Amino acid sequence: MYSQYRKKHGIPTPDEIKEIRQKYGLNYSQITKILGFGTNQYKQYEDGNVPSESNGKLIQTIKNKNNMLNLLELSKEKFDNKEFEIIKKKISECL
Repeated sequence: MYSQYRKKHGIPTPDEIKEIRQKYGLNYSQITKILGFGTNQYKQYEDGNVPSESNGKLIQTIKNKNNMLNLLELSKEKFDNKEFEIIKKKISECL
């Protein structure tokens, strides 16, 4: 039932959610700051909790590196300069 709901509403699976974070080499704290989620929210999605439709679609959009970089720029104030530059480099180097 959950897989049908996910498919119908464009919500990624737990494995897809995990792959996105790992693709960029980010930890939970970093990705939740970029997305504006609660502290443990992304991990809960990786563990199988179903995101809201809006959060699911947001996660889908960050599969695209340019979208991820745009969100990172919008979240710049949440990181010190050094960490921001490290994250930006990691994302930029992704295929």
